[in-house]
Amino acid sequence: EALRLELQATSARMTEAERLTEENKASETLDAMGSKRDLSRTHCVVDMDMFYAAVEIRDRPELAHKPVAIGGLGMISTANYVARLYGVRSAMPGFIAAEMVRNPQAVGSKMPPDELVFIAPDFSKYTQVAMETREIFREYDPHFHAISLDEAYLDLSAYLATRGGVEGADAVVAELRHRIKERTRGLTCSAGIGPNSMLAKICSDDNKPDGQSHIQPTCEAVLDYLRDLPIRRIPGVGKVLERQLKIMFDIVTCGELRASASAVLRAFES
Repeated sequence: EALRLELQATSARMTEAERLTEENKASETLDAMGSKRDLSRTHCVVDMDMFYAAVEIRDRPELAHKPVAIGGLGMISTANYVARLYGVRSAMPGFIAAEMVRNPQAVGSKMPPDELVFIAPDFSKYTQVAMETREIFREYDPHFHAISLDEAYLDLSAYLATRGGVEGADAVVAELRHRIKERTRGLTCSAGIGPNSMLAKICSDDNKPDGQSHIQPTCEAVLDYLRDLPIRRIPGVGKVLERQLKIMFDIVTCGELRASASAVLRAFES
């Protein structure tokens, strides 16, 4: 709050000429960043839906409509979508999650009271399923990068060159997702398609579960997508930075961040 007031006081003391200089500097910085932007490639991020829980429910279909968590009373690694309706999330202590399911009204959930089903993780099984998905990923990008068992980063540019170009990206990714579902006996995944891996990662969350999203490879399409996107969805922006930007500049979206570029640069350069 003190910093916000200090920034406001600094802004009030600025002359019109100083303000114009600052805005020009910010504009030049944005233009320089834009000149280095490469929109010529097609990236895809594939994210398996509630992966650990989905594998267990596939093998125990009687749990399909029950709240399920992988882990124990100490910590949860994954929860299925039923459990998430109670507010249960990954990296939550299990004893808290169990109480949320027993007393959903206490946390504002409209779900009926139930018992959370805990399943101990079986990483050897999850790894085996991940190997099956990776065999498919490798056909589309031999150099794909997997940062976890349930997520993969692919550059589809070379593959699309043999399938009609970037216009075929949506069909190719839909095909990939269908093949994964068949190979894994029903497991679904969501995907994001974009001109770089960060954008593909962000939009992979847009149509979960079992869907896909595509940010077209034009500057206009990228800026339009980012305009109303909460800054919290940008990788690397955590709760602390989100709160700082809100308090200091009343910034919530990426569009607001771009519009306030000169003030943000002044604050973080000082």
